[in-house]
Amino acid sequence: MIRKTLLSLSSLALMLASGSSLWADGTVTGIVRDAQTGLSLEGVQVSANGATTTTDRSGRYYLQLPAGTQTLRFDYLGSETKSQVVDVADARTAQADMSLGLEIFEMDAFVVQGRALGTARALNQQRVSDNLRNVVSADAIGKFPDENAAEALSRLPGVSIERDQGEGRFVIIRGIDPELNSVSIDGVALATPGADERKTLLDTIPTETLASLEVTKAVLPDQPGDSIGGHINLVTPSAFDRDERFITASGAALYSDLTDEFGYKFSAFYSDFLDADRKWGIALSAVASERKFGSDNMESEPWELVEGDDGQEYWAMTDAMEIREYNLSRERHGLSFNLDYRPTDTAQYYLRGSLSEYTDQEIRHAGVLSFGEEWEDENEDEGDITEFTGLGDNGYTAENVGLAREIKDREETMSIYAISAGGLNRIDSLTLDYKAGFSFAKEETPYDFEAKFELLEDANHTDPSDGDFEVYRINPDFAFSNTRGDTLGINFAGPGSDIDPYDANSYEFDEVEAARQDVEEKHYTAEFNARYDFEDSFQSYAKVGGMVRAKNKTSDVSVRVSDDNPGDLDELAGFVESDVRDAYRTRLPLVTESIRDYFRANEGAFAMEDDLEGNVVEDFDADEYVWATYAMGGMTFGQLNVIAGARLEHTDFQTKGFRYDGDSEMVTETEFESDYTNFLPGVHFRYEITPDFIARASWTNAFARPTFAQLSPGIVVDGDEIEQGNPELDPYESMNWDASLEYYFQNLGVVSMAVFHKKVDNFIYGYEFTDDATGNDISTYRNGESGDITGVELGYQQRLTFLPVEGFTFLANATWSESEAEVLERGDMPFVKQSDLVGNVALSYDYGNFFVRVSGTYRDGYLDELGEEALADRYIDSHFQVDISASYTFAHNWTVFADLINVTNEPLRAYWGESGRLAQFEEYGWSAVLGLKWSL
Repeated sequence: MIRKTLLSLSSLALMLASGSSLWADGTVTGIVRDAQTGLSLEGVQVSANGATTTTDRSGRYYLQLPAGTQTLRFDYLGSETKSQVVDVADARTAQADMSLGLEIFEMDAFVVQGRALGTARALNQQRVSDNLRNVVSADAIGKFPDENAAEALSRLPGVSIERDQGEGRFVIIRGIDPELNSVSIDGVALATPGADERKTLLDTIPTETLASLEVTKAVLPDQPGDSIGGHINLVTPSAFDRDERFITASGAALYSDLTDEFGYKFSAFYSDFLDADRKWGIALSAVASERKFGSDNMESEPWELVEGDDGQEYWAMTDAMEIREYNLSRERHGLSFNLDYRPTDTAQYYLRGSLSEYTDQEIRHAGVLSFGEEWEDENEDEGDITEFTGLGDNGYTAENVGLAREIKDREETMSIYAISAGGLNRIDSLTLDYKAGFSFAKEETPYDFEAKFELLEDANHTDPSDGDFEVYRINPDFAFSNTRGDTLGINFAGPGSDIDPYDANSYEFDEVEAARQDVEEKHYTAEFNARYDFEDSFQSYAKVGGMVRAKNKTSDVSVRVSDDNPGDLDELAGFVESDVRDAYRTRLPLVTESIRDYFRANEGAFAMEDDLEGNVVEDFDADEYVWATYAMGGMTFGQLNVIAGARLEHTDFQTKGFRYDGDSEMVTETEFESDYTNFLPGVHFRYEITPDFIARASWTNAFARPTFAQLSPGIVVDGDEIEQGNPELDPYESMNWDASLEYYFQNLGVVSMAVFHKKVDNFIYGYEFTDDATGNDISTYRNGESGDITGVELGYQQRLTFLPVEGFTFLANATWSESEAEVLERGDMPFVKQSDLVGNVALSYDYGNFFVRVSGTYRDGYLDELGEEALADRYIDSHFQVDISASYTFAHNWTVFADLINVTNEPLRAYWGESGRLAQFEEYGWSAVLGLKWSL
């Protein structure tokens, strides 16, 4: 039935198009470039005699016209419309190149290239797009202090980001979980290094290796179907982006206020033609940097209600909390290359590649306060050691608190590689394009070392109420204040014994853990597309194609532990860190990182043993095979363009893992497989009210595959408690409606409005239940029924030419949305990661050789994780970050630039439930960049 539907769509497109009058006799082709810089201009509208086309990224266009004298019209935002007369001959190709300049700006070539032209390129690509798409050009990226691709994308309407250690990592489109986006580089799907995830770590990819970044919010049938949130395509630079050699290099010093450490960044770009005929071109870009930064952090487990002396219930931490100090050194490397061969106007071939990786050296000092320890007497009576006194609305005292000091020393490398080869051939009205690609990602953790010391045991104490049992440990008391605030006040309130928590001699060795992990993901992709443009007055075409992809993902974890140690490690006193920030003034000792070196030199004395559960539960080997085909067609009726079609994607999934039984310590292999097919029809309308006033509407369908954590074959059995994935989950399915209006100003501005609605079925969430047959408590994942997300996007960008002072530009965008998903056990819940409001605002001054911009990004709070009950739901609080960028160009090709990032030291705030109960508070301080750039 589905195959018949696709065949019917193809036949319908052919019949509609072939029923039109054949009229085109010749072809006009040419390249449009910027008159000052020689940059190829993408998105130029070229029209004549009722026919219209647009230039591609190399500035080239193809237009079929009847024989005779024709007048070509070239329309580009920021430039005056120009015309050119050309003679079109029967069955011949005429050449008509054009140069356009941004006449509204009186600047030298370098300044135009780096500023106004970047805005022009992005806006023109959006204006002529067949579907709803936003673009960030490489020229515009430099206006913001963005370290990586995620942060650059966050400037677009409806886009927000998840941060890790203050740096953007994952992209959220219109409040949809990043797991539900598709990401590619030069059209090749990117592998992702995370063990549990499908979402791509975009903090891995530096902006210096990219030419542009594109976000498609309403995908066409020839784009990936697994794009409920949207499709992100990262484009690497090409020599054909310009008409001559181009070289640029920069160096910068990086500074972190929190750690008072300096780093560096160096980048370079080179592009040129390799032959006199300009048929071969090469482009190379590279970046290397080291950033030293850190964070100060408080985290806690979910709180519970505890009865106070007055009989009322108050919130208190009954499990554990940690006070952490992170110090990181991140070395980032990026490389892209693009080798192009264009022997004729109708043929082009390429070899493209990119490498992006960073290596983190992370030191984490932590103090762990435990409230959930229990005692047990000889009669197996049990009770909590910690007692809570003085409970109130904003503070209490926890008596007998377990206390430990920990250090974590980890090296982690995240890598993404991609290489592709392909080409494009035009044979009269038939266009063929094809590519084969390989993408490889790796998460490599060669060591993850942890050492833990606990406050000394005092086994001579008995419970004061009766002496029938022995308490395992008597610990100090701590008073907590400001429990409704972002950070807690923590003060030692007196010892439960003579043990002093401030004295390093009071801590004894508890355990060490040494782990490693290797995660690899490989993609092999092949794609073929064929488009036929009919010679009719409707500019109709039919396009069909297919894609095959084989994916393999593996995870291998090794964990070794020991609670034995050489005598030198009996007490913490010999391994105390003195150079600490102690942001929360606890004055408690921290473990020095030199303990890892001691461990390596004396590893044999620790009697390390394999952690059987840790070694096998996260190990898996998964294979996924995808076959996709589509058919689509387009027609133009005056000012209305219509595209309709459908995509079919079939997925086969197989995975192997292990089951661990904690009681018997038995390990057995597990194996699962599943398959499913998704049919994804869609229709897109684009109505050109005027060349600068565009209306769009679309109805599309998309889906998303479950994550590897959700599909995990690993099973852990601990008595009557079972934790497992669910490899039989159905994929998410979404039906999407989009509509938008955009008005473009000739002085490089736009005002836009878009509305959207998504109905998502089979959404996936964590689920806990009791199996009636066995009585086991099972934690797993399941498909929900349905959910909806609805929103509106507003955007505005314009040079403020009405002001008495020239050079000001204002940018603002905002997206409001609301969502509702039906969780069977909990009722209606918002979508995970969905913020009610996200937005950007920026004011820049750009005149002559001087540029400065103040920008802010805002994101409302959102549900981050769904707990087993409402009080265990984790929420991320709202976030507003302010950045400042400035530059000055001198001697024509030298630029000095400076950035201030997170000027107001905006922290990360997370809380449990819909309240202010602390889950996490993390500060990063501000950071700065000062550098020099040279271009030729």
